[in-house]
Amino acid sequence: MMAFLCCCLPATLFAGRDQVAEIQADHAVGRIAFGSCLRKPDGAQILDKVLAYKPDLFIWLGDNIYADTLDQPARFDELYGRLGANPRFQKLSDTCPQLAIWDDHDYGADNSGMTYPLKEPSKLAFGKFWRVPEKSAFWHREGIYRAVEYGSAGQRVQVILLDGRWHLDQANPAEKGSYLGEAQWAWLGEVLERPAKVRVICSGVQVIKLNGNGKNWEMWGHHPTERQRLFDLIGSTKAAGVVFISGDMHFGEIFKTTDTAYPFHDITASGMDQIHGHAGKTQPGPEQIGSSLIKSLNFGGLVIDWEKSVLQLEILNGEGEAFLSHPVPLGDLQAGG
Repeated sequence: MMAFLCCCLPATLFAGRDQVAEIQADHAVGRIAFGSCLRKPDGAQILDKVLAYKPDLFIWLGDNIYADTLDQPARFDELYGRLGANPRFQKLSDTCPQLAIWDDHDYGADNSGMTYPLKEPSKLAFGKFWRVPEKSAFWHREGIYRAVEYGSAGQRVQVILLDGRWHLDQANPAEKGSYLGEAQWAWLGEVLERPAKVRVICSGVQVIKLNGNGKNWEMWGHHPTERQRLFDLIGSTKAAGVVFISGDMHFGEIFKTTDTAYPFHDITASGMDQIHGHAGKTQPGPEQIGSSLIKSLNFGGLVIDWEKSVLQLEILNGEGEAFLSHPVPLGDLQAGG
């Protein structure tokens, strides 16, 4: 299985346990594709359309497999093995690097958090499958969070891979640290202080949208202290170029904030092989981009035009056609922009 993957980072610079980010200065990134929620690892026909998109990087945003177990640790390797043996996955691996985070179903069980009993074997299977380098600080942390930076200094793309499961405390959602945990928060502050032109912050669940359909819809909005802390941290570190990408919902849409240091956009791309027929009620506050959401199979895209200094936000349908495309000048993604 492992021979099929090209996710290792041979040119990465490491600093062991104290590592803040992994550096891939020799791999330029101008086109990123991403998606989530793949229930049938042997299928994944949408990956054919992802390949046609010709990404420089693909990011898996969680529910990449559906383990859904409380007591069968072998299930992780079994399902990752099936995904790794999929010829479509192998072809994508041969084409571009891949990064990943997890959400509840590949972490282990529906809506699971800090008390999930198989979190350690789940992390081991995750790190092995996604070829996290053995020298990465990932292996010394509680959770799967890490950051990888691509390209030269003038075109640096920082990918921030958050873990919203390991420390998730559903019992105390208003408490500080109830979402990421204090060690991850401290690391995130260091990451945001590093120079980058574009920062892609990856979350398993939606960050910007406030969904009014109650607790059944997981989102950062159910942890208001942590959500505001995230926005404030970006502002206080003066971290420019932030865009969020998220999964989980089995539909695709784009929202942005209007009351933060600068507009933060969240592209939800979800449902690589499954969809939901409804999206829930949206609470007032964030602004939706476009007049509707996509309720069919989809994946997301980010295209950076370095010459024009524009970031194109995209959601593409199961045929690889653009359902929604929204340009954002990079100059707008900074305080006072």
